[in-house]
Amino acid sequence: MRSAIVLLLIVFLVSLVLFAILVGINAGDPRTQAAIIMTLPLMPKIYGILIAAASAAGLFLLAMRGEPVRKLVLTILPLLGGVLLIQPHWGVAIALAVITVVFLVDETQRNYAASRQPSEAAGEAPAVKDRESTL
Repeated sequence: MRSAIVLLLIVFLVSLVLFAILVGINAGDPRTQAAIIMTLPLMPKIYGILIAAASAAGLFLLAMRGEPVRKLVLTILPLLGGVLLIQPHWGVAIALAVITVVFLVDETQRNYAASRQPSEAAGEAPAVKDRESTL
């Protein structure tokens, strides 16, 4: 998952550098300025298509391997993000927010349960302060 994010970041930076070079070389040409004005709004859509397609392919491969739902959620988030870049819509934004919040709550609950588990597994009772000793 991290390698996909790094790859997308590299693609974004390379396209940004190429765009800056194109603008710097042909800044005075009116046709180039018109082309830049026309293509600039398309860039988020193109990146959205790339992100959504890569995420959908990853989701399909993970599902075919029989991975748990927990891993599938990690590929649904970029898929919804890519769809939002393609066409902003309130339904997709709400779905993205709800899935993210549920995933974060689940992760927090798992971390909390994992931090409490070793002391209970060793047979130790949770530490309770003695009220008389604090007085």
